[in-house]
Amino acid sequence: MEERTLFKVAATISILGLFIIYNISEKIDLSDSNISMINKTLIGAKIKIKGTVIYKNDFGKISLLNVTDDTSSIQVVVYKNSNNINLNKGDIIEVTGTVDDYNGKLEIKSENIKK
Repeated sequence: MEERTLFKVAATISILGLFIIYNISEKIDLSDSNISMINKTLIGAKIKIKGTVIYKNDFGKISLLNVTDDTSSIQVVVYKNSNNINLNKGDIIEVTGTVDDYNGKLEIKSENIKK
């Protein structure tokens, strides 16, 4: 095979492979994590928790929630423009987001919230 043809075939297969991996990764469901299992080694990791809202405070473009499960509690940052859902104290929710450290405390920056 000519070098130019080989390059085109390799590039096409690489792009197709990346497309397939991307589509598969979107369909993979994260398993639920206990809040007590969240630690500094998970900073930057995407996780999913289920729990009850025990506190809510609104600050303009964000809301801060304190969410608890049977094991512990954690603060969840909700960006109002990305999660158009009405949340209240006592709601049972499922949060998917990224673990972050803010002023020495762990929190979850929400990407998706379901009631």
